[in-house]
Amino acid sequence: MGSSMAKRLYGRFFLLAIAASGVQCASVQSPARFSAFDDSNFEGLLPRKVIVWLPPGYDSESTRRYPVLYMHDGQNLFDPSRAYGGRSWEAHTTAERLIREGKIEPFILVGIDNSVHRFREYAPQKPLETVPDSVRMGLRPQMREGPLLADQYLKWISDSLVPSIDLRYRTKARAECRAMAGSSMGGLISLYGLCEYPELFGSAACLSTHWPIRLDSNSSVFRKAFEPYLFDKLGAASAPKPRVYFDRGSATLDRFYPPHQTAIDSCFEYWEYPDDRWLSLKFEGAEHNEQAWAARFDGVLLWLFPNRQIRR
Repeated sequence: MGSSMAKRLYGRFFLLAIAASGVQCASVQSPARFSAFDDSNFEGLLPRKVIVWLPPGYDSESTRRYPVLYMHDGQNLFDPSRAYGGRSWEAHTTAERLIREGKIEPFILVGIDNSVHRFREYAPQKPLETVPDSVRMGLRPQMREGPLLADQYLKWISDSLVPSIDLRYRTKARAECRAMAGSSMGGLISLYGLCEYPELFGSAACLSTHWPIRLDSNSSVFRKAFEPYLFDKLGAASAPKPRVYFDRGSATLDRFYPPHQTAIDSCFEYWEYPDDRWLSLKFEGAEHNEQAWAARFDGVLLWLFPNRQIRR
């Protein structure tokens, strides 16, 4: 057989093999990947980087839409070289493992970098503004650096970032398919964002929520100011109520939290908040750092995005 005929026959067999295995080829899942952009020019806020993690299968399943998790302190989520203390949450690694194991629904993760105004952007503004000036200014030195920015930060997320994410990526653009999460002050702004924008966010995960606001003492001033606000926004909310996850450790800064979280949990119980809509966990011995939050991030994702039959 001549070489040219052999090549033609080999080509035909190759094409037939591809056609025969077309179903298998189509089912090969594309790898997870990152996408990033800088967001700026929103009045009163500094520009910051937004890093988006797209789950495995995002590129190969071209008609599928995904729930979205928005997380604060984005520098700490993925890359140890950018993370505080050199330890990241490895959030993408945990998410991909759980997705591939079939334990959670695939989702898009949006990491929002903080800025040098982190405290002023993350401190819940409306509850803090009910505290007398003389007391409020003594809670943290950053109170004296300028006005609180949490309302403007959340307005940027609601008016600019969420519409941009919904435009750029295939999202499920419904409140029940959007969640916020963060740790420490990031836990506070996640809860505040859920309360301020229930039409946008249906869930919040608040890890090691920093109720004292202060760093050097166990103040209850802010937490007590937050309780009536939470009743108005969550306790008195109509069904279906937003979903809320709390957790805390017991070491380092987390040692301050038990009386505060116990008080907040008592509020949810008194309001008869549906048991399937909130959860509060304690991790004995866990510290206040990225390593501790990374260790329990799988539980957060299992609570937020359990693998069940959900409309696409």
